[in-house]
Amino acid sequence: MRTPWVIKAIWAVSFVFVAAWFLSAVFRPGPSAEALRLFSPELLERARRRATSAYLASGAQTIVALAAVWFLQRRAREAPVLSQLFHRDPTQASALILGLGLGVVSSLVLSAAGLPFGIYGLYLDRSYGLSRMTLGAYLQEYLKSSLLSLIAYGLSGSFVAWAVVRFPRTWHLVAAAGFLAASVLVSMVFPILIDPMFNRFHPLPEGAILSDVRDLAEQAGMRVDKVLVMEASVKTSRTNAYFAGLGATKRIVLYDTLLDSQTREQVRLVVAHELGHWRYGHLLKGVLASAAGVFLALVAFKSQVPGVPVSSHRVLEQLLALLFVFAILSGYVLTPASNSVSRRFEAQADAYSLSLTKDPNSFVSAQVRLAQDNLSDVEPPSFIRWFAWTHPTTIERIDSARAFR
Repeated sequence: MRTPWVIKAIWAVSFVFVAAWFLSAVFRPGPSAEALRLFSPELLERARRRATSAYLASGAQTIVALAAVWFLQRRAREAPVLSQLFHRDPTQASALILGLGLGVVSSLVLSAAGLPFGIYGLYLDRSYGLSRMTLGAYLQEYLKSSLLSLIAYGLSGSFVAWAVVRFPRTWHLVAAAGFLAASVLVSMVFPILIDPMFNRFHPLPEGAILSDVRDLAEQAGMRVDKVLVMEASVKTSRTNAYFAGLGATKRIVLYDTLLDSQTREQVRLVVAHELGHWRYGHLLKGVLASAAGVFLALVAFKSQVPGVPVSSHRVLEQLLALLFVFAILSGYVLTPASNSVSRRFEAQADAYSLSLTKDPNSFVSAQVRLAQDNLSDVEPPSFIRWFAWTHPTTIERIDSARAFR
């Protein structure tokens, strides 16, 4: 089976993005006057050194991952292995097994490729005082994460392979619908099944912070049933908060490090920000936007292989391998679009937080403290900010508070 031109084009764009990433990480301007006014030169330099090391490692990990994807693509095109286990024409049952095997193999290859970089990231965070995890604890978490990935890849491969055989003309539409359904399901069960596999939680105890949460929710006209505290201090010194879940599993989660390091006013701003995500339904909108992207990508892929008959398991394996390569590469090149939507959601939640609390001074101090606690790169290189940043930068968020003021 020939490689569709759309995959060749995405390969080319991927190489351009990788090159731009390395150039941006190495050749970046110094701190602005605004950054120097808010933070000490020592802090900015320390954050810059850590960020540059992380950027270079991330770029190297991308190269290794792309090499693994290229290997899987070439292997499937020239010497398919799994299809040799089947001797009859493809059936729905055999397609399920073949897709499962291909998904598992792909997941194992990617997990193995990412492990050295994960260990380096742990070492880097420990050297800057951001991580408190031991290597053994990290490997346990990486194993759990890899098992979840293996299950997801295996089930996805089985479902798509079955759809190709069962619905040869409209399998791409079935696959897109399956992705949407799976994304909604995962978003619903993540807080109650997946998150507890990696972290411990307890309800936010009665007190001033919980009283603030209730007051803010009442002002916003919302009912907040669950506010949890993540016991993050056993792993990290970073401070954070997030909103998770859909329907009955909605909840706001605050790091215990956040409660320990921030003032009551600052925590109040963070909670109001998470209420903004709740108020505007950002999680569901993100799921729907991702599903729309997957739908368009599958339509583009299907247009390149419209008349491929699944006449043998060899052809089926080649088609699934190409689709896997296309999914990984298109996910990579579409990262900037996804993160642009995320930054817009975060900016909207910031604006909601300011309008709800009317406390821009605490908002600014909270952003400064978050950057200090997390050793954030407050002014990332322009390309890296465009490509990978899910939130507005620290300076951008502070500017928004000043504009509100």
